[in-house]
Amino acid sequence: MFSKNTNIVVIISAIIFLVSVSVCVVFFWMVSKQKTVYIERTQERAEKQAYRDSLQSLMRTLEDTKEERAALVSRVIKDDEVITFLSLIETLGKEQGIALTTNSLTVLPVNDTFETLVIALTLEGTYSEMTSIIKLLEQLPYQSSVAKVTMSKEKGSGLWKGSLEVSVTKLKKI
Repeated sequence: MFSKNTNIVVIISAIIFLVSVSVCVVFFWMVSKQKTVYIERTQERAEKQAYRDSLQSLMRTLEDTKEERAALVSRVIKDDEVITFLSLIETLGKEQGIALTTNSLTVLPVNDTFETLVIALTLEGTYSEMTSIIKLLEQLPYQSSVAKVTMSKEKGSGLWKGSLEVSVTKLKKI
């Protein structure tokens, strides 16, 4: 039925078909593998670009907030400024005509960077001098607060006695 030439053509066609199918399979397998590599590299590039953008944004924010950060740092006492700060408070008392005594200093931890310096003071003077010094202590150029204010009038002398606590944020010694 089939001639010898037909059989040879069929065999050659079958071989070409099998080679073609094999080449296609290998091609699709390589394309799939390259697609995976391409996707991974694209993701890595996108992550690196996002990281660069994040760093640039952070650097811009640092530059933009330079003055604000400097202003904030100036409102926090450093370790070597504590004595000067105490002298400032005592000078304020003298200028206002108040007998001002520092009773105690306590340092309370806040976090890894800051701590609170609590200064207990006793005051003696006229009522107007007392209120004046309290107002001045509330207006200190540092992050501070005045708490536990007590005042009482002494009988006979017309002077007032009082006590208060001034809390000031300070940098921890590093």
